[in-house]
Amino acid sequence: MANTPARKQIRWTDEMDSILIRVLFDEAVSGNRKSDNGWKPEALKHLVEAVVQLFGAGLQPKHVRSRLKTMKKEYQAVKEALDKSGFTFNNETHLIGGDDVVWEDYLRAYPKAAFLRYKMLLYYDEMVVIFGKDIANGSNHFEPMDEMDGGMDETQSPTHTNASLIG
Repeated sequence: MANTPARKQIRWTDEMDSILIRVLFDEAVSGNRKSDNGWKPEALKHLVEAVVQLFGAGLQPKHVRSRLKTMKKEYQAVKEALDKSGFTFNNETHLIGGDDVVWEDYLRAYPKAAFLRYKMLLYYDEMVVIFGKDIANGSNHFEPMDEMDGGMDETQSPTHTNASLIG
């Protein structure tokens, strides 16, 4: 890794996401989160070191932090949808369920959340533990995927068409 030049963008594979989620989950279960908004510095350091060590090849701490930010935003979009009447999470299919009318109404209000309709959320239960208390509600209402289009330091692998970074 020492001789590998840093890359501006990293393609996150399913395997990389799986490792990242596993390490995040372990850190959350170990109590290495701040009480309200995020991670203790030592938890972030461990997370970055673990992922960089496993995957090397130009992966830098900023890439891991960017992926973490993306994961949190995507989880927030999922949570927003599931908090609406008419949506449920199907543990067998790992999809958000809702009839066509519910989806049409929701997507009319939140068009950027269209990706949620057919996205498998394989790691949803882990993400609840990882980000569950980090998600704002009430006065700081979030419109799903508001910021997903801008300035990310990483990109999604084409293998993620049906699988989510949440799964």
